[in-house]
Amino acid sequence: MIKPSFEDNEINFIKRMILSGDLNRFDHQLAFQSFKRQTNKNKPYFLRQYSGWAASLLLFGMLCYHLFTQPSPTQNQWQSIQNQGNDNNIFLLADGSKVSISPGSTLYISSAYNKTDRKIKLEGTALFEVQKNPQLPLTVESNDFLMKVLGTTFSIQAYPEKDFYQATLLEGAVRLSKAGKVISPALKVGEQISFQENTINRCLGLNQQHWAMAFNQGEKIFKSIPLGEFFQIISIRNNCKFNIHDESLLKKRVTFTLHQQTHQEILEIINTIFDIEIKEISDGIYGIENKGLQ
Repeated sequence: MIKPSFEDNEINFIKRMILSGDLNRFDHQLAFQSFKRQTNKNKPYFLRQYSGWAASLLLFGMLCYHLFTQPSPTQNQWQSIQNQGNDNNIFLLADGSKVSISPGSTLYISSAYNKTDRKIKLEGTALFEVQKNPQLPLTVESNDFLMKVLGTTFSIQAYPEKDFYQATLLEGAVRLSKAGKVISPALKVGEQISFQENTINRCLGLNQQHWAMAFNQGEKIFKSIPLGEFFQIISIRNNCKFNIHDESLLKKRVTFTLHQQTHQEILEIINTIFDIEIKEISDGIYGIENKGLQ
């Protein structure tokens, strides 16, 4: 039987270290001593000295490889969803929550979403309908702001380049903080808060603002809400999509009491209020235009 050479010992040792794969539990000092014992037997002095240098370089190289190529267990990785179209896109999250993403907006979802966290980042505008989970609150980070919720419906507009942030609470409760400081008092249902540069505005839109809503025996009463934003809410609740390209139609306002109507029933009511043309493009997708434009 041929006795392994010094070089064979080195190669086999390196293979065992690499194939073990468990560098997090790797005892570098113990491995160094083991390597020296394997390579120092019956070797001349200069080879023993060389083996010490080689072991040091080997372990240092393996450690660098591990640190720079392996992701940290605590490091968040994000899945990005960008709406590059002209209409709102509805995205269903892993926990059953829904997000309607406005055109030109980007959503970032944590890779650990619904496992160890429910973290989201937003650039742009989105409407959220969040499933309740007290053990795992959902957080939405935008600019320097952090919205923390358990289960609720709200909208956020966040544009870092314009130093603008706006949040509107439709139902439930949220906790909003800026640069780590909780904003008080907390938002009320139907209230909107906006920040631009050093200006802060708060308004309860029950009588005049578009996002205002009241509750009465489970009914949701929208007061003077623009059609574009009303259809955004309906698209989330009824799992459908509306294509509206007429800016004047999007800005028209409606007061509406929402029960458990289907989107077809809602469209019939809207059609009696406004002179519009509604066409079903495909299953659950509708085109809406002013009749005057036909």
